[in-house]
Amino acid sequence: MLVDATSIRMVADVPVGVMLSGGLDSSCVAAAAREAGFKLKTYSVAFRDAPEIDERPYARAVAKHLDCEHHEVEIGPEEFISFLPELVSFTDEPLADLASVPLYYVCKLARRDVKVVLSGEGSDEILGGYSFDRVMQQWQGRGPRKGYLRRFFQRIAGGDSSFLDLRNEPYPLVMTNYMTSDEKASLLRENNIERDSLDSERERISSFGPASPLAQALYGYCGDWLVEDLLMKADRMSMGVSLELRTPFLDYRLVEFAATLPDDLRVGQDRDGQWKTKMILRRFAEKRLPSEIIDRPKQGFPVPVYGWLSNHLKDWANEMLASPATRLIEWCYPAALSQLLRVGTSPEAAMMDRHRLWNLLILELWMRRWR
Repeated sequence: MLVDATSIRMVADVPVGVMLSGGLDSSCVAAAAREAGFKLKTYSVAFRDAPEIDERPYARAVAKHLDCEHHEVEIGPEEFISFLPELVSFTDEPLADLASVPLYYVCKLARRDVKVVLSGEGSDEILGGYSFDRVMQQWQGRGPRKGYLRRFFQRIAGGDSSFLDLRNEPYPLVMTNYMTSDEKASLLRENNIERDSLDSERERISSFGPASPLAQALYGYCGDWLVEDLLMKADRMSMGVSLELRTPFLDYRLVEFAATLPDDLRVGQDRDGQWKTKMILRRFAEKRLPSEIIDRPKQGFPVPVYGWLSNHLKDWANEMLASPATRLIEWCYPAALSQLLRVGTSPEAAMMDRHRLWNLLILELWMRRWR
């Protein structure tokens, strides 16, 4: 089915390429296109002087294995920051996903050769990617409950996930939850927050009804994270360079098929008892891709920018949020804004502090752009 969905999206009156990170999803799309008989051009992006998150060796291995014509682009702090004013213009709204910037540059690279690209968006949301291996392990009562999942599991008493109904849990699983309503109220001058930011997700899961916790969680991801971030980001960055982006995993037949799968074909245990995400996709990949691609851990779209907030981007962050031109002063308490800036640019800053600071920086850029 993936081969057919990919083959349909390769049909065009213009050249078509594939965004290839070297991760499982994009590699499977490339493999499906090659199996359908298409000769491919593939495209990757990396950050300069960041070997610890450089995925290009994986992408190169896939491109070589599939006999693709592979192309790469490399960016650094200068390219990153120079694009930010355009970012808030292209997105129209303050979309603070760091991966938008490298996505723009790899789209720009691809547009030199092709007018359409395929990507792997949607696979994680319909097949159970991200960290759902750890989540399922914890739902089954076989893993330590710590880190960002601790609050979610604090009310779960039993170890049998069949008794777990996410409609009854206080903290829905979401990708972005950086401030509580109380924390927002302490930042904003006008304390008129009427709805908790998680209410819409609670309502979405409730409307889905009774199902396994994995099915409930993925339904929430499809209605929120996939639509409001991933697809929006992909559309705006690709259209910013007049490039059409297509998503084979979101073929309606694949989505409907995935929804009928038992949990263990999405997130389950392998022969060694290790929990793995996207089990059915790994089976698809076994005969089509190198083993190091199938077994590599999920990396997402790695971006080193948070580390730059303490050096390369610190002066810029201060100019954004602590200068006479700062627009957020109209909306936020100056002391609270200064505190978030100080903590977020510290070399010892926690990830959540950097998340919050980056959201504010993009909001400030957006306010300056659209006045």
